[in-house]
Amino acid sequence: MKQIAIAILLLISTGTAEGTIVVTTDSSTWLGVLTGDTYGAIDDFTGANAQLNNPTTRTATGTTPRTYDVSSSGTAAIFQNTLSTASTDQSLTLSSISYTGSSVGFNVWLNSGGGDLQLSVNGGSATTYTVGGSSVGSTFLGIYDDAGADITSVVLTTSSGKYLTVDDLKFGTFDSGGGSTVPEPSAFALLGFGAIAGAFVVRRRRRVTETK
Repeated sequence: MKQIAIAILLLISTGTAEGTIVVTTDSSTWLGVLTGDTYGAIDDFTGANAQLNNPTTRTATGTTPRTYDVSSSGTAAIFQNTLSTASTDQSLTLSSISYTGSSVGFNVWLNSGGGDLQLSVNGGSATTYTVGGSSVGSTFLGIYDDAGADITSVVLTTSSGKYLTVDDLKFGTFDSGGGSTVPEPSAFALLGFGAIAGAFVVRRRRRVTETK
């Protein structure tokens, strides 16, 4: 029976159920759902201009560093301290993001006046956002799962004949503003099952003791 109890505990404690992917264009809203109301790591792409291998593993530095992979449908490059596509109409993919509960935020723009950007998160369907046309008029996109599940991949795509640029890529840990986490319905069911199993074990032991 001890083995059954251990199995129940393992079932209760494994993983975080996926919720709804939330995308906000307000940086304050994104920061407000992170632990300590701040991000834990940033990649500001400081460095010499250079093309990147496909994929390239990078590290965002800070109090809780993250590693991630960046790749492109063509070629990605570090250009003037930003992450950019080397040609027009290419995608950028951020994937293999480390650290449990990761949320992602960044500034993004399309050259020559901005335009439409398609965003896909964790392999889901793409949503279109209209973004700015320069670093000064860039658009912020903050992404998190409202149940605390990991953001593991972000794909940015444009087909408007423009270069795609990302800057100040930030990573934080979802905390829902520090509120307590409400267990999923499945967790309640497992807890109930665990309580029944525990009561059965106690009752069985009592019966064995009485028989002796």
